[in-house]
Amino acid sequence: MTTSPKPAFSGTLTVVLGIGAVQGCWLYWLHWSTRINDWPAGSPTWFLPLLALGIFIPTGIQLVLLDRFRGRIAWVVLALLTGLIAALSAYQGWIASPGLSDGSFFRFPFWAAMTAIAFISLPFLQTRLATNTWTHYASLFRYSWQNALFLMEAALFTGVFWLLLLLWEQLFALIGIRFFRDLFYDPLFSYPVTAIVFSGALKLVAARENITLLLRRHALGLLLWLLPLVAFIAALFLAALPFRGLSSIGKAGVSTAMMLWTITFLIQFYNAAYQDGESPPPYPRALRTILRIAVVTLIALGVLSFYGLSLRVSQHGWSVSRVWAAAASALGLLYGLGYAAAAWRSEPWMGAMGKVNTYMALACLGLLLLLLSPMLSPHKITVDSQVARLLDGRTKAREFDYNYLRFSLGNPGLDALAALAKNETHPDKETIRGLAQTALAKRYAGDRVDVGVEAIERKLVVIPAGTAIDASFVAFLKANQQNPGIVPMCAHYLDQEACRVFSIDLNRDGIPEILAGSGWETGAFSKRDGTWKRIGGFNLSGAEIERAYVQGKIKAVASKWQDLEIDGKRYRITPLND
Repeated sequence: MTTSPKPAFSGTLTVVLGIGAVQGCWLYWLHWSTRINDWPAGSPTWFLPLLALGIFIPTGIQLVLLDRFRGRIAWVVLALLTGLIAALSAYQGWIASPGLSDGSFFRFPFWAAMTAIAFISLPFLQTRLATNTWTHYASLFRYSWQNALFLMEAALFTGVFWLLLLLWEQLFALIGIRFFRDLFYDPLFSYPVTAIVFSGALKLVAARENITLLLRRHALGLLLWLLPLVAFIAALFLAALPFRGLSSIGKAGVSTAMMLWTITFLIQFYNAAYQDGESPPPYPRALRTILRIAVVTLIALGVLSFYGLSLRVSQHGWSVSRVWAAAASALGLLYGLGYAAAAWRSEPWMGAMGKVNTYMALACLGLLLLLLSPMLSPHKITVDSQVARLLDGRTKAREFDYNYLRFSLGNPGLDALAALAKNETHPDKETIRGLAQTALAKRYAGDRVDVGVEAIERKLVVIPAGTAIDASFVAFLKANQQNPGIVPMCAHYLDQEACRVFSIDLNRDGIPEILAGSGWETGAFSKRDGTWKRIGGFNLSGAEIERAYVQGKIKAVASKWQDLEIDGKRYRITPLND
């Protein structure tokens, strides 16, 4: 009696659960470090790679174990993947290192990119282990869908498991027993148990692979019938576009995102129809021909997404999200060109799509690695773009978003701010240096930084230019610098624009008062008995006063309506139409 050979190393339930236990304890340790504010939580350069490795590597090993894990090649690939994840995560952690108030800027792109890298890489390894070749498309297709469905089913199982635990603790809470609530919500319990249950669910799902295969066929069998609809929507949109003009795309800030979503749906539904390429989709012959032609909509949408993106970049420069959108647009356009080439092949239907998908998977992998590395970092590209717009005058010094560099672009942004704080070449270098220093001094984006007594005088712009300002007024501002209720905001906060100072006699006593302000508020100050006091203010900006003076349209006018005095108190009318 003979038995079929077994793989050199297979994923027994004990091994899979053991990996899950190690993963759970690893994640608990990282969580605990955040609770006690100890290493590695205080260092994103260490914490982020340790977290990424704790999530992706055990899960990847488990997925490979479910099928086979033989040969040195598996260890080499997983070691390479571990090194890549660690290096890329460490770089992203370095970007976020300098105590940012909100590190969310890298969360979705980073984790989505890391998930994509792992999701693309594993099927190539699994295919190599199963077929001794890296690019057997039917195997790549099978493992891609198998991994996705295994993970979704295991996640669903784990979710239901936790619902039962919540039911458990709620039932006992009804009779006053809180022990289970305290136990289930304790991270020392929840992290290891969740990881172990998820691992066990993966093994259970893999043991019923036929059901997963049936589920995949059923899902794709339904999705392929949505391809004609999405192709019709895309074609109808492109047909209507010439009658509305490209300007409508330029006005929409979300135009590129809409194009990319349409491209994504088209690619996914074309793949649902093609599947592993071993048999044509069950469309009528005429519909298959129409869908061959419809692949040109992918090219058109890719070009339009680049056009919409280029308009935003020309208006506002690069941002992190625009760099990611440009990368997605490039991939969408390449997919369109590849599918168009595949459509020329008469039989089988879209026959070269398998090769296109294989090459595009490698292209996606390479591009993601570049985007997460210093070579094509969206943060560096954004910093260079925004600073260039400031230095060449496309963005005015007072309109530039210094907080964006400080709080959204990490270390590259901080380095750029430090350089701007020492700028010696820009015509408005004083403004740039001051606002850059203000942003650097902030701990949070909403912080207001005081001007400082010695800097007040540099904030004053006298109207008309060259006019001397009363030294006692400057001394008054310095003496009251810490009281924004007295001094104008522009003399109190460094991020306010310069204070326009204008002398005018408001009460016809022959002694001029001073108006000083910026933005929307201008204070009025009068010298009484040798001492300056704030007498009120106007709801107009210093810039409006300066513009009115240049145009010769400013003067003091007596009030048309007199005040009302009641029991020694004066009340001033606020006219609706004066």
